[in-house]
Amino acid sequence: MPVNPAHTPPVKFLGSRFLPPELLAMLLLVAALGTAATVTYGSDQNTRRIEQTYRQFLRTRRTLAAVRRVLSLTKDVQTGKRGFLLTGKEGYLMPYYDGLQALRKQSEVVQERLAEHPDLLSRFMRIKQLIADKVELVQETIQLKRDRNFDVALQLASSDRSKDLMREVRVVSAQIDFELEQKTLTLNDAAQEQNRLARQINLLGGVTTMVLGVAITAILWLKIGSFTSGKRPSARATSAWLPAKKQAKICFISLPTN
Repeated sequence: MPVNPAHTPPVKFLGSRFLPPELLAMLLLVAALGTAATVTYGSDQNTRRIEQTYRQFLRTRRTLAAVRRVLSLTKDVQTGKRGFLLTGKEGYLMPYYDGLQALRKQSEVVQERLAEHPDLLSRFMRIKQLIADKVELVQETIQLKRDRNFDVALQLASSDRSKDLMREVRVVSAQIDFELEQKTLTLNDAAQEQNRLARQINLLGGVTTMVLGVAITAILWLKIGSFTSGKRPSARATSAWLPAKKQAKICFISLPTN
C-alpha cells in the first residue's frame, strides 16, 4: 500500500515531542558554555588557593627551621665558653662571640616570621628573655674567670640556675616546634584536598568539552540538513503541497507529443 508523503512522520534528531531539535541543541550549547565558564572560574580560584597554601607551607617550614636554629645557637653559646674557662685564653672565646652574634640575628628573623602567629610569638618572647638571662650568666662567668676567680666561675657555670634556664629554653622551644609541625601537617592535608578538587575540575572540564562538541556538531548537522532540503525540494515533497489541478496540468504539459 503506497504511503502518502503528506502524512510521513518527521524524522527526529535529538528532539522530543515538546522541543524542536534546533532549540534543544541550542539549549545544550548554552548549558555547556555556562558549565565551561563555571569550570574555568572554579579552576582559577582553586589554583589561587593551592598557591596560597603552598606559600603558607613554605613560610611555616622556614619558621620551624629558624626556631630550631635558635635552639642550636643557644647551645653553641653555652658551650663556646668552655675552652676559655679551661685555659684562660681569650682566643677560645671566638666561638662564643660568633654564636652570640648569630643568635641575635636569628632571633630577629624568628620574631619577624612569627608575627602572623601571635600565640607562638608570645612563647618565643619568653625564650628570648631566657636566652638573655643565660647570656648574662655566661658573661658573669667569663668575667669571674678574667678576675682569676676560677673556682667561683666554675661553680656559677655548673649551677642549677644555668641548668634550669637551659631546660626551660628547651621546653618552650619544643612547644613551638610541635605547634609549627602541626601547622605544616594541616597545610599539607589542605594542599592534598585542593589537588583532589583540581583533578575533579579537570575531569568536569573534559566532559564539558565533549558536550560542547556534541552540541556544535548537532547544530551544524541541523543547519546543513535544513539548507540542503530547502534548496531543492524532492518530487514527493512537491506533490505533497501542490494542488491536485496544478499537478494534473503539469502532468498534461509534460506528456510527449506524437
